[in-house]
Amino acid sequence: MSKKLITTILTGVVFMSNMHIATLPVKAANNSDLSVPLENIVYVSPNGNAENADGTIDDPFSTVEAARDYLRTKDIGKDSRGIIYLREGTYHVTNSISLTSEDSYVTYAAYKGESVEITGSATLENGKFKKLSEVSGEKYSSQTRLPSGVADKVYVYDLGAAGIPVGDVYKNGFNWTKQPPQPELIVNGELQILARYPNNGTITKSHLEIPNKGGVPRDYFFDKTDYSKTYEEMLAMNGPVFCIKNLPDSAHIWAGAYDYDNVYSAVNGDMPAVNPLNDNTKYETDGWLSGYFANEYGNDNVQMYSVRLHTDGKYYIYCKYPSLYGVSANSLKVSAINLLCELDSAGEYYIDRYNDNNVLYYYPQNGVIDNQSITLNAFDKPLVTMENAEEIQISGIRFTGTTNSGITMTDCELCTISGCELYNISMDAIKIGDNNGMITADSGYDTFGGGHNNTVANCVIHDMGHGGVYMAGGDRKSLERGNNMVKNCEFYNVSRLETYTPAIYLEGVGNTAQDNYIHDAPHMVIQIMGNDMLVTRNKIINTCYNANDMAPIYIGRDWTWLGNEISYNYIENVRYSTSTDFDFGIYMDDNASGVIIHHNIFNKIGGNAIYSNKGYGHYVVDNIVVDGTGPYYRYLTNGYHSWARPVPNEKSLKYRFYDILRTYDEAVAAGDESKEATKGYWNTQENINKWIEHYNTLYNELDEYSKKSAYAFDLGAKYFPTEGDNSSATWTDQNSIAAQANMTTVRNITVNTKDLWNLGGFYNNVNPSDAETYDVKRHKAASISALGLDLSTGKISSNSSLAKDANYGPKWIAEWNKNYSISEAGVSWPINKQHLWRKITEAEALLESNSELKSLLEKAHAAASDGLASQAEVDAAYNTLILNSGNQDVLMTDTIYVLQTEMTATRAQRIVR
Repeated sequence: MSKKLITTILTGVVFMSNMHIATLPVKAANNSDLSVPLENIVYVSPNGNAENADGTIDDPFSTVEAARDYLRTKDIGKDSRGIIYLREGTYHVTNSISLTSEDSYVTYAAYKGESVEITGSATLENGKFKKLSEVSGEKYSSQTRLPSGVADKVYVYDLGAAGIPVGDVYKNGFNWTKQPPQPELIVNGELQILARYPNNGTITKSHLEIPNKGGVPRDYFFDKTDYSKTYEEMLAMNGPVFCIKNLPDSAHIWAGAYDYDNVYSAVNGDMPAVNPLNDNTKYETDGWLSGYFANEYGNDNVQMYSVRLHTDGKYYIYCKYPSLYGVSANSLKVSAINLLCELDSAGEYYIDRYNDNNVLYYYPQNGVIDNQSITLNAFDKPLVTMENAEEIQISGIRFTGTTNSGITMTDCELCTISGCELYNISMDAIKIGDNNGMITADSGYDTFGGGHNNTVANCVIHDMGHGGVYMAGGDRKSLERGNNMVKNCEFYNVSRLETYTPAIYLEGVGNTAQDNYIHDAPHMVIQIMGNDMLVTRNKIINTCYNANDMAPIYIGRDWTWLGNEISYNYIENVRYSTSTDFDFGIYMDDNASGVIIHHNIFNKIGGNAIYSNKGYGHYVVDNIVVDGTGPYYRYLTNGYHSWARPVPNEKSLKYRFYDILRTYDEAVAAGDESKEATKGYWNTQENINKWIEHYNTLYNELDEYSKKSAYAFDLGAKYFPTEGDNSSATWTDQNSIAAQANMTTVRNITVNTKDLWNLGGFYNNVNPSDAETYDVKRHKAASISALGLDLSTGKISSNSSLAKDANYGPKWIAEWNKNYSISEAGVSWPINKQHLWRKITEAEALLESNSELKSLLEKAHAAASDGLASQAEVDAAYNTLILNSGNQDVLMTDTIYVLQTEMTATRAQRIVR
C-alpha cells in the first residue's frame, strides 16, 4: 500500500456522501474534540460480580442498571462523559432499563463489537416441557378441546409454576388504542403460530354470512365511528354478528353458549355470570376474529363472545367490541385465532389462561422438544426507556423479546441509536415521542414528547408485530421543528400484527427518513402525519402485498399537513401481480395537501404511481414511472360529487383545519369554545402569521410553480366552506380548501404507463390550476432501454431519449445522476474499528509507564464507542495513538485495508446474531 493512500484514508475520506446534509441533526461537537475520562468507563458482563464489583474490565458489574447507578455518582456532563461497555452475552431484563436526565452524556456500547443482546424473552427449558399424555389434573382440563389425533403430539409447559407472565389478548386494531399484543412463542429463532383457523388463507363471506338487519334480534350494524363519542362509549358499541355458513363443526365451540338473554348486555360491556353451558372442556374461552372486516387497509379484531343455535336452525357468532368501519361482505378477510380446538398443525401454540391455568400447549415442528431453543415473548414493558435525557448513545446492541416497544424516548435531545438490531418485538422497535391512541374530536393533534435532534442510524429492524421507528417531534402550531432522523437503516417483515404501523412513522414537524432500505412488508412502510417532513433516497421494494387502497408512502386526512417533501426514492413492486386499481406508490388521502414529490422512480406499481384523494397544492415534478398498471397520476377531486360536502367525517377534518388557522376569539364567536377554555381548536395570531409567511414563501418559490398571481399560493386567504354551501365557488374558488387549486404536474416521465387521470373532472370542468403547469412537458419513453435507465442504480445514460428532449437535455440527466443513487439506501458501509481497538489495548498496557497516553486514550475510547463516528474520525484517533505511543508500526496494514475496501461484499449482510 502506498504512503499516499494511507494518508488519504487517515485524513478524512468519508465513504458516504449526504446530499441533504443540511437536514442532518448536528452532533454536539466534532468527535475529535470529545474524550471520556478513563475513570468514567465501566464494564458490564452477564458473568459479572453481582455484589461489590468495581466496574473495571477485570471486575465488571453484572447488570446495566448497576453500571448506570455507579456512573450517577460521577461528575458526568458535556465535558466529562461516560461509557458503559457491555461484554459479550445475553442480558435478561425483568423490568425496563430506565435512563433519565441523570444518565445524560453516557454511551452504552458493545465492547469491541462483541455480540451483545438485551432481551425480555423468557427461556423455556426443554426439560420442563411435558407430553400431554404424561400430565393430569384440573390445570389441564381444557385439553379435551384439542382436535382428535393431536393430543399425543402436543407438549405442555406450566408457565404459572415457572413464574412466566402469560399476557393477554386485547382489543387492538385500526384507530383503537394500541395495547401489547399476546405473547409470542419463538423456536430456534422462528416465530410460531397462534392456534387458528384456517391454517392457510382467510375466512370470507363464503364462510360467514352477514345476516340481514332483521335476521337477529338486535341491531348489530356499526357504520363509521361518530368521533364525538368517548373512547369508552365506542368500545361499548355493538359488536358484529355472523351466521356460520361453510365452516367446520369446530366453529360451533369457538365461544361458549352464554345465556341468550344476556348476550346484548354482554357485548356492550356488562359481562354476565358464566352459566353452566360455558364449560372450558367443551367451549373456547377467549377466541377472537382478526383481520379485515370492512376494507382492506385497516385491520381490526373482535372477541367472539357467544356461539348460539338460533330459531332459524343456524349457528350465529356474537362478538364483543365493534369493528371501526363495521362489516362488509365483500371485504371480509379474517382468521379465527387463539383457539385450542384449532391447534392441529406443527408449529401452532396456545396459552390456556382460563381459571389461571396458565399452561402453554405446543405442537412442535419436528415432533420433539429436546435440543430446541425455545423462548416466549411475554415481557410487556419497553426494554429501555429514556426520558428527559441528552446525548445518550446506544450502539451495537441487539434488542428482542417484548410484547411492548423495544426502546422508547420521551423529551430527549441529541440521543442516538446506532448499529443496533431490533427484532421479534411486538410493538414498535423504537418509539420517539408518543401520540398513541385513537384520535377523537376531543383529543387534538399535537405530538407529545418527541424531543429534538435524535437519530436512529445504521440499524436493522425486522420481524416486528407493529412498526419500526415511530418518530415524533416538533410543534405544529408554532412550526417548531423536531429535526429527528432515521437514516441508513434496513427494515423488513414489519406490521405483522397491525396495519398503520409502518417501518417509519413521522409525526410532528421537520423530521426526516433518509437512505433507508425497506422491503417485504404487508402494508404501508412510511407514514407522514405532520409538516415539513423529508422522505428522501429510500429504497422500497415489495410492499402492501396484504392491503388494498394503500401505498408504501402514505399521508392523509389533514389539509394543514403542508411542506412535506418526497424525493429521490425508488419504489418497486406494490402488489404488481394483482394489477389492482387501488394500490399506489405515494398516496395523499382525504384532502392531504401541498405534498412536494420530485425525482422518484416508480417501478411495477399495481395501480397508480401517485394518487391524490382530493386536496390542493400538490407539486409533482421530474418523476419516472415504469410499467404501471394504471395512469401514472390519478386525481380524485372534491367536485366529483358536486352536491356533497367534501369528505365523510367532515367534523373531524374541519376541526383539523381550525386547529391551526383560526384564533381563539374566532373559535368562541363560532360557538366552538367557551370563554374558560385554555386549549382547543384554535391557534395564536402570531403562529398563524408564521404559517402564512412560511408556506406562501415555500410554494411560490418552487421552480415549476405557477408564477401567475391568479394561481399564487395564498394560505392566508384559505377558508373552509360553510356547511350547506354547495355553490360552484366551493369547488372552484382558489381560496376554498375544497378546490383543487395550485396543482403542479410538470416534466414527468412514463414508460409503458398510462396518462394522468383526473377522476370525475373538476367542478363543471373548471380547472382552478394554471394550465401551463398542469400535466405538461411529459416525456413518454418507448422503453426502459430507450430511456437509458438502469433500474439497479437509478442512473440514466447519456444516450437517453431525454437527451434530445428540449424539456430535459444532457444537463438535466447529469443533475439527476449526481443526486440519485439507489445503492446508498440501507445500512451504510461498516466502519472498521479493529485497528483502533488493537491500538487501544496496546496503549492501555503502556499506561502505567506512559501517563501521557491517558488523554489520548480518552479520545480514542470516545471514537471507538461512538456509533456515528466516521471512518476518518476513527482513523484519526488511531493515527494519534500511534504517533504518540512510541510504537511506529505500519499505520494501516494491507489486511485491514482490504477489509475496509471490500465492504461491498458484506454491505448487504444483516447484523449477525
